[in-house]
Amino acid sequence: MSDNLNPRDGDESALDPRLRDAIAHLPDERPDPDFKSRMKAQFLAASAVPVPVRPSSAHRLWRVAAAALLLGGATTGYVANRPQPWQVAALEVGGRVQVDGVDVAGSEGELARRLVDGVTLRSPHDAELTLQLPGELALVLARDTEIELIERPARWWGRRGTIRMIAGEVRITSGPRFGGATLEVTSREATVRVVGTTLAVRREQETTCVCVLEGEVEIVSAAGSSARVRPGWRRFESSVEAQRREEAILPMERMKLEMLRDQSREWWGR
Repeated sequence: MSDNLNPRDGDESALDPRLRDAIAHLPDERPDPDFKSRMKAQFLAASAVPVPVRPSSAHRLWRVAAAALLLGGATTGYVANRPQPWQVAALEVGGRVQVDGVDVAGSEGELARRLVDGVTLRSPHDAELTLQLPGELALVLARDTEIELIERPARWWGRRGTIRMIAGEVRITSGPRFGGATLEVTSREATVRVVGTTLAVRREQETTCVCVLEGEVEIVSAAGSSARVRPGWRRFESSVEAQRREEAILPMERMKLEMLRDQSREWWGR
């Protein structure tokens, strides 16, 4: 039997008689031109659809490696920029410190581990507490002083620290690694902005006082007025107009601030 089944190209006698008879009775019709045009347009439209190309294994590997490098760099930067932890530089014998209202007994190391951002800290009623961020800041909490350690300055960027003054007195000095950083000590009556100095902030009876030994300090009242306090002076801010004033610091205040400044120089070698 012939492989050529087209009667126009070969011998029609090779076909099955029934098939040959069916072919003979087919109508002689020409293709519809409109149908031909539609089919051509549909074929061309289908050919124009882009076929998604899957990335090669090498390309996918490169993308994964690039993402890993970016993530690793961001993680390294975050770790390197984390602020220093607070250290307990001195605590008078017998003093019991409260962190978030709970007495902390034990070693200075145990107390330091609890001094994270956001905690409220209260010094003993019979002892002073000294904290430091080595080379950056030192704080002395006078007896029965309560503050909130809101935020520490980071190491490289975002170098702003914040402390909320609740009651009592804090003496502060900045170190050689504090350059470029800012510390804000806030209270209900005022905000004290520190950029490098030795000072004390005291709050009692709805009045906030800042005493400056060295450098200049900006104090902004709750009403928004701003003033600069010069070395050797102290300024009182209060919700009571009559209690707002500026005057020379007292000899005892000067002595305590000089002691803190000199002690920090021994710690940090400046």
